[in-house]
Amino acid sequence: MALGRCANGPQLEPPSRFDAPIHLSCVPYARSISGIELDGNANEWWREAVEVYQRAHRPKLGALLVFKPSGAMDADHLAVVTALKSPREVLVA
Repeated sequence: MALGRCANGPQLEPPSRFDAPIHLSCVPYARSISGIELDGNANEWWREAVEVYQRAHRPKLGALLVFKPSGAMDADHLAVVTALKSPREVLVA
């Protein structure tokens, strides 16, 4: 599953048995697979992690990445590192 945005997540066509679109958000997804217990929007997580979780500027397996808006991604985004392929390539969920 690819999540493109957080606060304004993509609206999907509803399954036939439901009447409303499904709103995807990276925040609860990242929280559930990482075990990191922070609240708020993705843009608040880096600041909220101070003195609670270790922060770094290099990805580690299982770490949470906080992305700032860029290009077509107009909101901050969270992703969890699932594999380190090379010094310049990581896989995220």
